[in-house]
Amino acid sequence: MHITSILTSAALLLTLSTKTAVSFSPGVANRAIHILEEASSQNIPVDAALRRYAKYQERSYVKSEEYKSISDVLRNIAISQYRIDWQLREAGVECSPETRVAFLEKGDPLECRGMDLQTTLECPDWAWTGLKEAFPDEEDLSKELRALMQPAPLDLRVNTLKCEERIDALREIINAGYDATSTPWSPIGIRLEERTALGMIPGLLDGIVEPQDEGSQLVASLLEAQPGETVADYCAGSGGKTLQIAASMKNKGRLYSMDVSEDRLERGKPRCKKA
Repeated sequence: MHITSILTSAALLLTLSTKTAVSFSPGVANRAIHILEEASSQNIPVDAALRRYAKYQERSYVKSEEYKSISDVLRNIAISQYRIDWQLREAGVECSPETRVAFLEKGDPLECRGMDLQTTLECPDWAWTGLKEAFPDEEDLSKELRALMQPAPLDLRVNTLKCEERIDALREIINAGYDATSTPWSPIGIRLEERTALGMIPGLLDGIVEPQDEGSQLVASLLEAQPGETVADYCAGSGGKTLQIAASMKNKGRLYSMDVSEDRLERGKPRCKKA
């Protein structure tokens, strides 16, 4: 199987979601502010700025509790920023990384009287009109958008090149003490109800399971790629769907992995070797 990474002009979308309340130390707060400022000044996604910090500090996602705390703060800011900024403006305070982190640290309620529905539901301008048309009933609209604010579970994909039966990988994970179940739609998916340090999950470092949302698994499954075919994966990111397609092709054929982000493609290389 030959997998080629290509930088393209495809669109890329990042969605962050987490809880709305978190406690953290002053050191974590200062580092989160620094990363937010870096993302703003360099015009890069917050997750990319966080990875730069981790690489510079030589901290691993598995071992660094501080890294996970910083990540929690950043995700909380991302899922609450419209509401935080609204309250800061109402109080006559400038909206900045420092004031946003300070508001989050204070722990005041995110919503209050007078806040418009679009802000309450954390919906960007570009999506608001279309969503209101799709969900004309305000209750349905609120239900849909509030669902996006909830912390997502951690989905894994079983690498069928190394493990033919999902139940075998699932059993190992459950025996290690994780609250895990089969995904409802993907036949090769495993769901952990709580996010955890990836490197501690049985089979992950060996390439038996890979982190991949069930939706992405379904997209790759619908392709039904066959051995010997030539396939191009546009907007491949770090290669989750690419690797699933490779498994479907039994590692026989030519597969192109494409994305606008060179950094994401680079992160896919060790995943390819592991798989």
